[in-house]
Amino acid sequence: MEDSEGTINTFMDIHIFNVNNTDINTRTGWYAADEGFQEILQDTKKNDEEKSTGWSHTGIKFPRIQGADIVGEVVEIGADVEPKFLNQRVIVDPWVRGENQEKYQYQDLRRITISSRGVNDSYAQAFGRSPLQMVYNLTFCVSPEYVGSELNGGFAEYVAIPVANVCPINSSLSDAELATVPCSYSTAENLLTKARVSDKDTVLIMGASGGVGSSAVQLAKIRGATVIAIVGKNKEHLVKELGADYIYPRNDELASNLAKHQITVSLDVVGGEYFEIIFKALSLGGRYVTAGAIASPIVDLDLRDLIYKDTEMIGATRVVVHRMVE
Repeated sequence: MEDSEGTINTFMDIHIFNVNNTDINTRTGWYAADEGFQEILQDTKKNDEEKSTGWSHTGIKFPRIQGADIVGEVVEIGADVEPKFLNQRVIVDPWVRGENQEKYQYQDLRRITISSRGVNDSYAQAFGRSPLQMVYNLTFCVSPEYVGSELNGGFAEYVAIPVANVCPINSSLSDAELATVPCSYSTAENLLTKARVSDKDTVLIMGASGGVGSSAVQLAKIRGATVIAIVGKNKEHLVKELGADYIYPRNDELASNLAKHQITVSLDVVGGEYFEIIFKALSLGGRYVTAGAIASPIVDLDLRDLIYKDTEMIGATRVVVHRMVE
């Protein structure tokens, strides 16, 4: 139960896995593309094989089994793994950092306290308490490996995972429901945490009906924020059910609709042509935070909007999932 570097592993029987954009972007080579982003995602254009395919731009060694979102049961453990993990139903933290955690981290000394105010969210059901009921000393990984990208993942019957990355769960939620947590919910939580969202904020969420976007709607509402959801055609009902306060479609009236609000945070996982609109919609001192650019990563930015409105731009990728389940 040890890999070539001697990492202590668990061996999991996979109950279910989830397919997310990280898997698709890696498979198609989207992360390293220079153009034709939508065509690459739709497999109508082939990316340059000489370019890196991974999110970290360091390349992927093949063959590789994908799949980052994994729920299953530990059926075998390494010699030094505590027996309590055996036969446990677990969810996988896909960020693998090795035994020496410190070399993968830097410290962000900002500290914020967020209370869920008793909201019975899915995290509380799954892990016993809300991930929001803690003080964050923000710690983010610098150069980890990701399950399904640098390491084999869950598109299989079994997978070996370091014991530090398996989180025992006790929940009435189904395996399918829990499989949405590792990528989508952790990404959304990371976005909101790095943007320091609180009950004083009005948060615009672009792509609010998608996996990360819908997670962000719920987690922002738990924080007490006012949520403005931007969605595609015929998707308004999806985010209304999640509690969004205002819902606008992506159309020619979007800029004028957003002008009605004092937006303090723009959360974006879409990019592309609507970037300029949601960036300009920010009020003085606003924060733009992004973890994706599925429409296009190439955007137009007028630096005057950044400079003279004292706007913050925040990237949010590396996250410590255990910080949400401990």
